[in-house]
Parts: sequence; C-alpha cells; structure tokens
Amino acid sequence: MFSAAVLGVTAFVASTNPTSASARTRVTSNKSLSNNYNDRNYLSNGRNALYNKAGVLKGAKVVAGKTTLSGLKSKSDAGQSYFRGYRVAKLSNGSYYMKVVSFDKQYRGWIYAGKSNPASNTRNVKGGLTYTSTFKQSSVPSDIAGTTYNFKSDPLTYVQPDWTQYRKGRNKNSTSASKKDALKVTGMGTKTNGRDSNATYYYVEDATTPSANGWVKASNLVKAGQTVVNEDQVKVNYVTSDGQTVSSHTFTNPNYKTQTAGNFLGTSIAGQVATNVPAGYSIPADHSANDSAISAAQYGGQINFTVTKNQANLFSVSPKYSVTVNTKNYSTLPGDPVGQNAVVTSKDGVTEAIGNKLKKLASATATNAKTQDQVYSSTDIQNAVNSAGLNEFYILEYTANTSGRPVSTASATGQPNASGLLGGTNSLGGSSDLSSILGATAFGDSSNILGGLTSGLSSALSGITNAILGGTVNFRVVHVTFQGDKVANNVKLGSTVTLPYSVESTKSFRFNSKLLLGAEVDKAAAGIYLNQRSIDYKSIEKKIGETNAAYKPNDLQNLFVQLAKADLKGGGTDPEGVAFPDSAFSSSTTSIDSLLSQYANGAADSTDGSTTSSN
Repeated sequence: MFSAAVLGVTAFVASTNPTSASARTRVTSNKSLSNNYNDRNYLSNGRNALYNKAGVLKGAKVVAGKTTLSGLKSKSDAGQSYFRGYRVAKLSNGSYYMKVVSFDKQYRGWIYAGKSNPASNTRNVKGGLTYTSTFKQSSVPSDIAGTTYNFKSDPLTYVQPDWTQYRKGRNKNSTSASKKDALKVTGMGTKTNGRDSNATYYYVEDATTPSANGWVKASNLVKAGQTVVNEDQVKVNYVTSDGQTVSSHTFTNPNYKTQTAGNFLGTSIAGQVATNVPAGYSIPADHSANDSAISAAQYGGQINFTVTKNQANLFSVSPKYSVTVNTKNYSTLPGDPVGQNAVVTSKDGVTEAIGNKLKKLASATATNAKTQDQVYSSTDIQNAVNSAGLNEFYILEYTANTSGRPVSTASATGQPNASGLLGGTNSLGGSSDLSSILGATAFGDSSNILGGLTSGLSSALSGITNAILGGTVNFRVVHVTFQGDKVANNVKLGSTVTLPYSVESTKSFRFNSKLLLGAEVDKAAAGIYLNQRSIDYKSIEKKIGETNAAYKPNDLQNLFVQLAKADLKGGGTDPEGVAFPDSAFSSSTTSIDSLLSQYANGAADSTDGSTTSSN
C-alpha cells in the first residue's frame, strides 16, 4: 500500500482542477509505464496545467500553467516542446494523471490525462496531452544505399535524431571520426512532429570508425568528393534551360544567423547572384523560376539559377533573304541553295558549300558581339557578308520549265551529276555521271534512259528524268549579288537580318555527254564545262571566243562568263521562257521526293534551251 504522505494525497480539492473531488479523493494506483518509448511522446495542448502532484490533491502546485504550455506546443524546435510520459496515477474519483518530463528536463510534473487509463493505449490520451509521432522510418532507396558519403562538417551522429526521443541525443563517440571517413546509409527516416521542417535523417555506418555509427541529418552529408557547403553558405549553380551546369559559386554570409539566405542572395535581377552570372551568359527575361529558387534558398544548401547563353555574333541567328524578281519580292534564293547546301563559287574563285560560307558569316569579326545590347551599322553587315564570300556568288541549278510547272533546284555538288541533282542526303545511289544516266539515247528511246545505272537508282530516277525533266536534264548558272546599299542600318544584336540580293541567270542549256543531239551552243557549253575537246568543236568554240580552254570543276564563275559569251544570257518576255517566273521560287525544293510528288500525275515537256534571265 502507498503512503498517503508519500503520494501527497489530501482531502482538499483545488478549484482549478478539471475534476471536482471529495475530501476522500486519494491515489489508488501509481505505476510506471513500460510501453514502447516511441508511443509515449507528447505535446502539451494548453488545456490543463502541469503540477508537482495530481492537481486535485492537497498541496498541488503549478509547475507550468496553461498559457506556458500552450506556448510550448507552437515553439520552434527546442527540447521543452516535447514531453515523455513515464508514470500514470489513478485517483479515487476516476481521474488519471500522467507524470511527464520535457526532453530538456526543464519541466517535470503531473498533468491530467482523462478518465481512461492511458497505460492501455498511450497514443490515446485525453486532457492536457496530445500524442506526437516524432520520427518515422522508411526503406532506403537503392541509389542512396549505393552512394558513399562524407560528413559535411565536423563528424557528429545521434543515437536518435535530435529532439525525437528523451535522453537519447548525441553520440559522443562520433567525434573521433574523420570528415573523410566513407559512410554508407543503412537506415532512413523523417521527423513527423512538424518541427525542423520534418527533416530527413540517415543512419550511417562508418567502417573506419564504427563507434561513429548513428543518425545524421541528410543535409549534413555530402557525396564523397563533393564540395562542402557550410552552414553559413549557399551554393548557386548557374545552369542552362536544359539543366547543364555552366559554373557554380558559393556565397558566404557572416550574418547568416540573423539574415535569411534569400535576402542575402538578393533578387533574380539584382544582388549577388545576378552580379556573379558567368561571362558570356545573361539572366532570361522570364525570371519567375529564378525568383522561386532564391526564395527557397537555405544556408548549407544549394540552388539552381537559370542563365541564357549570350549571342556571340549578329549572325548566330540565321539570316533571311530578300530577292526582287519581276518587281515582286521573294524570301528565298533561287533554287534554295541554303536548303540544298549547294556548292557555290564566290567572286574570288573559292568554290565550297554555301553552308561553310554561312559558318564564316556567323563568326565574322565585323559582327562579333562585345555586349548584349550592341547595335550594328549597315557597314558592319556589309563587311561581314563580304568576308564570308556571300557578297557575290554563282550557283548551278537544275531546271525544267514544263507546261506551267517550272522547277528550280540548286546542285548539291556544283556539277551536272546525279548526286548533285538528288542531294547528298537524298541520293538513291548509283552512278553520279549524267552520261551514264542519260546514255547515248537520252533524247530518243526513253526505255534505255537508265542504261549504265546500278540497281540502286531504281525507277525513281526514271520518273525524274522522264516525268519531270522530259527525258533530259537542263542547267543554268545563276549570278547572285548582294545589294549592300539596301541592307538595314542600326540592327540590334538578337535580330534576324534580312540580306537583299539581285539575281541574273543564263538561259537553260541541255547537257548530253555524247553530244549527239541538241543545238550547237548546247554542245559547246557542255564541252567547255567538261573540258572535252574534238575537232568538231573548233568552229563553235571560235564563236564564243575560246579555243581549247580548260576549266576547273565547279568553276561556276567562268562557266557563267562563257555561257554569256555564247549568248545564253539575255532577256525574254514569255513566262515559260524567263529564267525566274514567279512560280519558280515557290517550287524550289530541297527534296527530290517533293518534285516527284508534284509531277507524279503528269508528264513534263522538254525545254528547247530558250530560258532567259530576269533581274
């Protein structure tokens, strides 16, 4: 039997107690709790005070009033916020009191716990206590379990995560470990008491110093070899929109205890983060994501800050084109040489793919960017175009002026051959020499038009030479000249520049390697171009002022000049005969497949070599 004096039993009832008691109210039992300690953690709810003995007993004194306890329940993560229950007393009036102690031992006493025995279910307690789950363990994901970690700062682990259990805190043996010790995560859990932002903890095992095994906050670990971000620092990773890291910078704040990380970093357009954007990059116009990242920044952690690569040259953005033909404006060059990546010859005699010239334009010194708000004069643009060899150049084109269906596609090789017609990416294979494609009977029996071809060309090429080009292939050379005096002035970096050109063309000429058919001038043009000579050509060559002339392959500039001498350049009014009827631009194509589809339902007529030029 318990002594009434020892238990502080009294016949008097305190008026502030939740239950009135008679003069005979006494303690009928007083037992320690043996339930799992995880089930005996509580927060005070402020409905009842904490006493040195059961509150209805004589001499009971308030240890912590309801106002004090109500303040503790919403206090930031400190030990006195949580209580451990360890004894239960039942009074003769049917009330139960639980004896509790705060985690930091500052408060200890008895508090009303309802009319049901809390020992039978310590999670279901009434009165002045509310059960609190302080920590919940979970399985460890494979990527975490397979990663090696180090302590971020001085080694320190906990027997139980801090402030989740009474009298189970720091593992004092862990301080003997090294920051370089390899740590493996074998356990994982999260605070569930709403404190410390419900931080996640890892249970780590230290093979080098086993005595250091214990719980550590996940943010206090770093992957082995990773740069450490201390508690007074924030690491900012400057990343592109696709997640690639450009550079990182760690900012240290000596006032980290009194200033938030977000205020310390500044804003997405001003402050330390903005000032330290890596060279060659700038802050995107839409900075909402960066605003959110800075607002969420925490000391000891890191954020990603999105940046945009600065434009290096005015022509980093591809130019547009403007061509005036027949008093109408068009936004593509004849034959679409850019799409075909056609071989062109510039005025200086350099022959190369136009794509290479565009690369030179995109790195031209005259239009290199020094600042992101740079403005360029028309002279800057002219100098860039000139240095790239795009101020004047020549293009070889395949043509077919069929009944109302003009075709114009630039040669991908600069020579009259199959690969040039089809383009490198669309080539069907087989011989590249049109002498093999057309054969001696190119203008006669169409059944033999594929003589000498490999099977790779199949019937598709037959469709081209017959249905599209009427059994032969016609060529012209186009002279393209940059109109620098019409280019825009004061162009801002980031703008798309329009390059105005004027164009002129030779008439079409028909190529027949055997030269058995066709007008004399066609034979002469083909002979000159292929550097083929025979006695039969002498009179013709004399007409155009050349004898035994030799030309380099792809020398389109000289070919243009010689065809002009042969009167294959001139005016004309017939819409079918002009070099650039309006529809020639709309039908320019980079794909021979689209040509096939355009002409799949009708045969084409052969030209007579009378195509002319127009400015």
